[in-house]
Amino acid sequence: MVDDSVEVGADGRLRGSGAQVVARLQQRTGQYDVLPTAADTLTLRRVGGEPTAALWFSGEIDEHGPLWDLLGVAAHAHWCGRLVVVGADDGVRRELILQQGCVVAARAGRSPRGAATGEPSGEDAPVATEQQLEAAFYALLAVTRGTFFFEEAATDAVARGRVQLDMASLLMAGLDRLDVLRPAPESIEGRAGAAALPSMKDVVSRYNRALALVIQVLNEHAPGEDISTPLATFAQDNETLRALSAARLNDGTMVLDVAPHLKRASLSVKQLSRALNEAANFAVFVAESSLLAADPAGGRETAARLSRAVAELTAALAP
Repeated sequence: MVDDSVEVGADGRLRGSGAQVVARLQQRTGQYDVLPTAADTLTLRRVGGEPTAALWFSGEIDEHGPLWDLLGVAAHAHWCGRLVVVGADDGVRRELILQQGCVVAARAGRSPRGAATGEPSGEDAPVATEQQLEAAFYALLAVTRGTFFFEEAATDAVARGRVQLDMASLLMAGLDRLDVLRPAPESIEGRAGAAALPSMKDVVSRYNRALALVIQVLNEHAPGEDISTPLATFAQDNETLRALSAARLNDGTMVLDVAPHLKRASLSVKQLSRALNEAANFAVFVAESSLLAADPAGGRETAARLSRAVAELTAALAP
């Protein structure tokens, strides 16, 4: 048993296995509710005592995708609060303070192993330049192993007088940086190895993220515009997508596990890649028209940036 774990005994009691975890538990003495979670996850929430911040999300990170998706939702829904990410490899605690979906403050550092993770933050975060905030944002986005949590909090006082960075723009620009962080698969004798071929899960995940980005940008710059109807018509005219109609959701995204649908339709992953790449390009085409109509002056630049971001995200799907 490692020094940073807790044992749940047959009597239902928690027992820390070492000094580090005992120190953490001692800083959290009190009464807790056990929240419903997966069988291999234990989540406790303090009851009584002083009110604490509302915890909206928490979880593990094992790849780039989850944080990207979470921040996309935060930007669209104009969240206020703080996102804390602790890297499993470097032990660095990275924190972003959000105000109405914009990044207004950030800080990073190594907390003592036994330290609690719920101390107030934001007001004492240093005032940063735009470049420093961008660097902090991308460093957080690059974490591939670790844990995270988001707490709702009033951030008006924190945001006053600070640089505020638009999250949607940061996410679009961040796609280029993430591609650089992923090493290209090696080839053998001029032929791509198995690692270079996207899996079914990767194909669907890339398409869903691309479509989510299109929807997010439309919501930000052309509210009220909807691509789900033209995308559904496009899918009906595409033989591959028509065969996978049961795997499509109302907004045009696909359920992640489309293996049964592929098997029933006798389709290959290559066919799926080609079809979803075409669908993503069509979504961008429709979005470009809406962006130009909503903002004739700045819509062209927004559309160009969106097109580049989606192209980077779906590059592995192109035939």
